Amino acid sequence: MENNKDLRYALLQATRYDVDHAKKCYDFVVGEKQVEPTAKRPDGIYYILNTPEGRVAKEYRTQLSDTEREQCIGIGVQRRGVSFCVALYEHDDVELLPDNKKAGKRARYLSREYDAIHDYNSEVNTSLLIEDNPALGEIVGDGWYIPALGVLEEIAWLRDEINQALKEVDGDPLTDKVYWSSTDYSANYAWFVLFSNGYTSSYIKYYGYAVRAVAAF
Repeated sequence: MENNKDLRYALLQATRYDVDHAKKCYDFVVGEKQVEPTAKRPDGIYYILNTPEGRVAKEYRTQLSDTEREQCIGIGVQRRGVSFCVALYEHDDVELLPDNKKAGKRARYLSREYDAIHDYNSEVNTSLLIEDNPALGEIVGDGWYIPALGVLEEIAWLRDEINQALKEVDGDPLTDKVYWSSTDYSANYAWFVLFSNGYTSSYIKYYGYAVRAVAAF
């Protein structure tokens, strides 16, 4: 039993090369189930399709059928262990907080840029913004979120590649606008990115900037 390879081979012979039976015997003898390694999705750009079987990611530059084009709900990004789906369309002049509305207290604010650019908690951030401004939930839609600053920076960095994929499925291109992130700078300020040059700063939430929602994939 010291050599697992010999043990597996012996069990395979004993079960007359019934692989499934041999695996069960091996798990019983060793006392643990062997876990198959999970295939890792390579970094890149993807089409995200909403099919009857569920969401499917197809690599960019794959030829899509007319049906698949209709099923496409966004452009997926997989990069450095982070993945998200960029919506095909965006919303202009979105106020994160209505005029004269006081924001709820947060456990922590990210007022330093080097902290904020490593924030990827789009879902959590957006849920807090929606508590202050329920209209945001209707704007972004169910299962979609305003990107955290770390996610928005990734989108800005890959803007040209994402736009090429958006063009293939008739999505709206990312432009030189200012885009809101969902990362709080303070109670009444949030971080944004100016896509024309990548300038990153914060501004009062009462002001209207563009929002390009993201989802998990």
